[in-house]
Amino acid sequence: MLGIPLSAADLQPGSQEAVWAPNAPAVRAFLSVTTQWRYVARSEGRLVATGLDYAAVKPGFKLAGIKMTPALWGDVRIVENGARAALNED
Repeated sequence: MLGIPLSAADLQPGSQEAVWAPNAPAVRAFLSVTTQWRYVARSEGRLVATGLDYAAVKPGFKLAGIKMTPALWGDVRIVENGARAALNED
């Protein structure tokens, strides 16, 4: 479905998992560095999240024991984009 590799178990109703199994590594990695956001102040005084501070997340992943790969990094960036949009909602 949409190029997402899912099994029947991933789609079972009543599952206690809030994250599909294929997405869990990216979510875990993202959650390990969620304090590493960069913000800018807008002229009206509002703070806007611009994204994760990549210089800070690299050692954060290392300290958390997360082996970052290009594929996992791409998935973490997708989670980051969604989180940034949610943080910047009015």
